[in-house]
Amino acid sequence: MHTRHLPLPGAYNIRDLGGYATSSGQTRWRRVLRADSLHRLDGDATTALTDAGVALVIDLRGADETLRAPNPMARVPEVDYTCVPLFDGLDPTRFGADQSDALLTMYIEALSHRATAIGTVLATIADSDAPAVLFHCTAGKDRTGIIAGLLLALAGVSRDEIAKDYAMTAPLIAPMIDDLIAGAVATDVFMVFGMTLSMVSFWNALQTSRPGALDRWPPAGSQGVLRGASWMSRRRRAHPQARRFAPPEADAPFCGFRSCAL
Repeated sequence: MHTRHLPLPGAYNIRDLGGYATSSGQTRWRRVLRADSLHRLDGDATTALTDAGVALVIDLRGADETLRAPNPMARVPEVDYTCVPLFDGLDPTRFGADQSDALLTMYIEALSHRATAIGTVLATIADSDAPAVLFHCTAGKDRTGIIAGLLLALAGVSRDEIAKDYAMTAPLIAPMIDDLIAGAVATDVFMVFGMTLSMVSFWNALQTSRPGALDRWPPAGSQGVLRGASWMSRRRRAHPQARRFAPPEADAPFCGFRSCAL
């Protein structure tokens, strides 16, 4: 019996994206994990992750965060570790005083201005042969939430279920937030910026500003992100030359958010 939350000492928010209903079944357990920062994990905890099949870790944090809190999975020989700073160059302080509106704007800005980074993450997951992939940021909420939401959407999970998955973060990271505030520890501003935003608002805003973007893409056969024997087994059969989520005619990763009109 699989559980969604993986409680490991040193982490607050490691969760499995398996078990969500899709139009043709459900997403697979222990294939894709989302998480908060792993820098507190000891040797037993990192071993537990590799025992669970984790052989690829994608770190979405910026260079200053990885320097301040190094990822222990980067030192595990059997793990392929890569860092893709997802929010580099985005400044949340310029989006206004209302935290929820600012965070929603930040998410849309990330889709518009960090498309290449987002595409790199999705392509890395799609093309990996690792038994399980784990991606994470600091709290496992914003950067991780965007990637998780897109993966689940591409796999055919309903918008309501995606929003529920997003909402699971708040109670899990509450102790982390309390510790950070109590200790006045410098941390990622995105983690504490606007905790009340609903992922439903994000999807609604996405569809309002770019109608039908996710409905028109990906092309038929490429929804195997969390299904099938490999990450994108169906995509590879449909588009054997494609190296990314994007259709073969697109130039940039994840359509460059261009041909799919995102």
